[in-house]
Amino acid sequence: PKPGSRDCKYAGKLFAAMPLRLVAVHLCFPNSLAYNCLRSGLALTMGDKRSRLRFHCGDCVETQYNLQGYGIPTDQLPITDSGNIKTKYFHQWIRVRKSLESGGSSVGKPGSSANASTIECPGMNDVIFRCGQAYLCHPGNIMFRGLIESKYEDHNQADISKSKVAITWWIMEQVEQRNGRFLIWDNGCWELMTDRQQIRLKVASAFKDHKRRLRAHLNCQVNESSTHKFERQDGKKRKRQDDSSESGSNCFKLLNN
Repeated sequence: PKPGSRDCKYAGKLFAAMPLRLVAVHLCFPNSLAYNCLRSGLALTMGDKRSRLRFHCGDCVETQYNLQGYGIPTDQLPITDSGNIKTKYFHQWIRVRKSLESGGSSVGKPGSSANASTIECPGMNDVIFRCGQAYLCHPGNIMFRGLIESKYEDHNQADISKSKVAITWWIMEQVEQRNGRFLIWDNGCWELMTDRQQIRLKVASAFKDHKRRLRAHLNCQVNESSTHKFERQDGKKRKRQDDSSESGSNCFKLLNN
């Protein structure tokens, strides 16, 4: 059945009652007439939140490129290019919830079980340690890399190991002042790192990784192309001979012989 004015009214109330601050709503559709009509209907139901809507029309690859322009990690979308539903993150969330709920009401309280250190979802200022390129885009890791870059010269020029240790402690304090935590991926869920010495070693390792990246960037080989092979000693450029003309002259010489 087609949505009537009453349905549009209820849809508007639904969006108005959402306890969330909408930054943007991205909707991806195939580029067809039916979906263009649906896009117009959705824009009418949003009311004053119409400016938050972002429509992307095209095939799967085109819409993913458009979403990446807004900073959305498309590799974490629960759907593949062929339309299959990904269940990896869903099962991961179920496993984390089971780990959190296994302790009952004592989870999160002082002196409770070991599940109190299990984190369901990292915060915006949390620094996470896990292999993979997608986690480098986490806001907390971006802030952490900014602190590393700001203190890299002081850390690199420090002659005494105590000075380097003091810089790593300063990095940890700056993260904690922003209400950030240090999380590590272990046993299929995020665990809160409580050993401060282990955290300091992670920070020191981050300085080494940054130094390695800078060294690799400086040692990057640059290939420069020039026409020095076609220049004579007097500085004038020599014309390249065509292969066809050269082969033709060789055949003419053979005929004359």
